[in-house]
Formats: sequence, C-alpha cells, structure tokens
Amino acid sequence: ILGFFSAISLMMIGVFSEEFPQEHQFWGSIFFILILLILILGNFSFLKHPNFLKPFAYYGFVVAATNLILLIIVFIPLYFPIIEWFTVFSSLSFVGVVVYNTYKLKFTS
Repeated sequence: ILGFFSAISLMMIGVFSEEFPQEHQFWGSIFFILILLILILGNFSFLKHPNFLKPFAYYGFVVAATNLILLIIVFIPLYFPIIEWFTVFSSLSFVGVVVYNTYKLKFTS
C-alpha cells in the first residue's frame, strides 16, 4: 500500500514540476515521507533476515536519516535542491545494494 501511494506521489511530482513550487513541495514531501516509512520498515525486516548482510541494512538506516534530514530542511528556509538529489541518489544506491544482496543469495545457496 505504501509503495502504491509512493508511486502516485512520484507521478504527481512529475505533473507538478518545479514551475509549480507549492504543489511540487507538497507532493515531494508526501513522497519522501512514504519513502522514509518504507525504508525504516524494510530495514527492520532486513535486520531480522538471517541471510541479509547487516551492514547493508545499516546503510539503509543512513539513507532513511538523509530522507529525514531532507524533510526537516524543506520546512525551514534553508532548502537546497542538492540535498534532495543526494537523497534520491542515496535511495537508488540502496536499491542497488538490495539487488546485490539478492543476487549474492541466489548464487550462494
């Protein structure tokens, strides 16, 4: 359910680009809140999974922390777009880490 609403908010970010600053900030905030929840819930399950590499789960919590920092900064006047892009790329790198771990599990078991 979180993923579904996250996808809808991501589409709305595309519909309301930065030319519509209030709408873009609203949908961007919704997206990052949902991604934060997904990262936290997912990382707790990764920590409990016996075959998932624990450092990767800890990295996921670092990515979740960057999302949280972004959400805090967005609501004060010190917003810098570079922080948003850093958050996006760190989230994508975490997806890569999860894919690598899954790939490794497939060929070691």
